Amino acid sequence: MARPIIARYCQWCEKQIRGRSDKKFCDDTCRNAFNNQRNIGEYNLVRNINHALVRNRRILADHLNGNTLMARTNREKLLQNGFQFKYCTHFQLNESGELFYFCYDYGYQPLPQDGYLVIRQQNKF
Repeated sequence: MARPIIARYCQWCEKQIRGRSDKKFCDDTCRNAFNNQRNIGEYNLVRNINHALVRNRRILADHLNGNTLMARTNREKLLQNGFQFKYCTHFQLNESGELFYFCYDYGYQPLPQDGYLVIRQQNKF
């Protein structure tokens, strides 16, 4: 006895699907479009935060001018370049117990009177 054929439809464009019984989409274009639409809200926040972190890192690196490991700047210069203080990747205490905020391998420490010490973390490999 033959099995009855059940019509299946693409989850994106709703065209009838032919082929494997567990197939959900008619082609890769529909599968990609469906997954992109599903993930747009879920990953948008993460994408925006990572973009801000990368921008912060680039701004800190620009303040160090090449091979310099340490430089001073002020809050106004950082803000003019688009630095967002609410985003950092991690915190670290130095040997003196002073707190540094990091954006990947570049960090900053608040100093008195809106000053900032910008540093580059040495590779510890």
